[in-house]
Amino acid sequence: MTWKAGRRMRAVLALCIALSLSWLSGAAAHAFLVNTLPRAGARFSEAPRQLALQFSEPVSPRSAQVRVRALKGDALEVRELHPGADARNLLATLPSLKPGVYVVSWQVVAADGHLSSGEFAFGVGSEGAIPGLQDNVDGVPLPWVTGSALLLVGLALALGGWISERYVWRGQSVPRAWIGLGAVLAVLGGAVQLVSLASAGPQAVNTVLTGRPGVAASLALLAFLVSALMARGRARPFVGLPLGVGALAVAWQGHLGNAESFWFTPLGLAHLLLAAVWVGALVHLAQVLWSGRATGWTEGIRAGTGRYAGLAAWTVGPLLLLGLVLAWPKFAVPDELWTTQYGRLLLAKVAAALAALALAWLARTRAMPSRTTTPSRLSRLVPGEAVALLGVLLLSAGLVNATPPQALTAANILGAPPAGSAVRAADQVGFLSVYVTATEGELRVQVTQPTGKPGEKTRVWVSGGGPAGSFTLYPRSCGRGCFRAPYEWKNGETTVQVRVTDPEWPGGRATVKLRWPPGPDQAGRLARVVEAMKRAGSFTVTEQALNSLDPSPHSFPLTAETLAATDLYLGGGAEDVREVGRDEEGHTVLSLFVPGSSIWYELHVDGRNRIRRERVVGPSYAVQREIAYPPSQKGDLP
Repeated sequence: MTWKAGRRMRAVLALCIALSLSWLSGAAAHAFLVNTLPRAGARFSEAPRQLALQFSEPVSPRSAQVRVRALKGDALEVRELHPGADARNLLATLPSLKPGVYVVSWQVVAADGHLSSGEFAFGVGSEGAIPGLQDNVDGVPLPWVTGSALLLVGLALALGGWISERYVWRGQSVPRAWIGLGAVLAVLGGAVQLVSLASAGPQAVNTVLTGRPGVAASLALLAFLVSALMARGRARPFVGLPLGVGALAVAWQGHLGNAESFWFTPLGLAHLLLAAVWVGALVHLAQVLWSGRATGWTEGIRAGTGRYAGLAAWTVGPLLLLGLVLAWPKFAVPDELWTTQYGRLLLAKVAAALAALALAWLARTRAMPSRTTTPSRLSRLVPGEAVALLGVLLLSAGLVNATPPQALTAANILGAPPAGSAVRAADQVGFLSVYVTATEGELRVQVTQPTGKPGEKTRVWVSGGGPAGSFTLYPRSCGRGCFRAPYEWKNGETTVQVRVTDPEWPGGRATVKLRWPPGPDQAGRLARVVEAMKRAGSFTVTEQALNSLDPSPHSFPLTAETLAATDLYLGGGAEDVREVGRDEEGHTVLSLFVPGSSIWYELHVDGRNRIRRERVVGPSYAVQREIAYPPSQKGDLP
């Protein structure tokens, strides 16, 4: 490679990287529902009048669809759906709601064109169980994957082939690169994405015509169409210009990375452009070597092969480094690499990339001009390397449309439920409520502020002791106010201490006890407790506020109806109802959690299924209650 040609090649690659690093617009591949008003899973004594939805990414309000229905009734009218303070918020007016459970179904198109939908529920009054939160953002939509695959492969063949023609094989009589074929594939990919975008719902045509996803996809389609036409005529040397416009349009559309931070988009674009140059130039090298496989090493093929080797060496290092930087923050714990769809796709991509690197190493050490008399051996190795790299691009098409495990939990402040059987406990320290959950192989901590929302800058330190001895854990973030760490639970009782700090609220050290393994679900027993309490009539409650300025107990009469207004599990919807032991009086101790409202209960239940004592931890409070019944009361069930 001459010094002048090498300088030109480095200038082009530097321009690609500079363009990508300067293009800071872009969004993540999915819009997650991160907050709602009314809050998902919550109960209200008075019906809310406004509906507010907050998403992790900007959404197109013209394509949004929001419906509200009674759980056991018809759909209700939602009026005046409009954007809130910014493009991440939607507001609407609710009709008058009677006591009952209501389900909100939503569907939005994110600013990058990806469709997300789901539903959540809330209650008015104390009757009826509240269903859990649901969404469908964890799937990989096949049309989008197909469109992305055609775009990525087409861009690589066209852009990488153009750079190969202009700077690797410049001035030599070699087969032409598949620039036109690549541009046609990219046109097809853009068309598939436009059709997918338009079919997202009856309002999605507005997004195609006026929204960023549709405008960007149309611009990319036009740019690649111009590239295909230019590749056939005298304007072929200048086809890099519309190809660059098409690449930037795709980046603007936002399909090149799941950008948790603004810098992920330019780094993702740099990663793509470097890969496109490597793959496209390699495919062109395979074409050249295959056409000259029967001849010896001509001076032209020898020089071009050397220039390609320099080009590949210049791109592979930054490419691998960018891949590591982009992939690492998407995982909270290592086992997500093989337990999530995104992780398995990434492992397959890594395997294909390693196969390509192994073939490249063989080519460099066994098939270069200094080691063989003809290019036949290299012509057999290079196509295999090219196929492996094309496989990397196809797997990348799945990755850019899949949901990273960390993206879902980092954006979703509603709190995803733990997988499998779980045991919960809670405590309050300072003004912060701390919820600790034990599941198979994992400990999870969630912290809420008095407002009921997780803190932006909360930090936790976890230690404790149990059947396995003392331990110290270093949890990683699983979202705002959410932390988790791998831990192998042993049978028996484990004491967990959580030290919590938050710059906005006083914290401290919370101590809870968790008994492993989880016992059978006690929802049936809780149902009998609810029935017994509804039949209990009136009783006396002695309540003591824990960690308050006035910790002295206060006694007052209460009825089942008024208790139902404060103890939300009486209306249903409790999760992880477990028996965690017996107290000193022989009462059964039940632990349960009410999602949405983020309230944990510990109930001490007597043989008549009546609550004798309860400990409650919710956002901004922790109380302990003693319940005394009249001597003549019969609260047991047959």
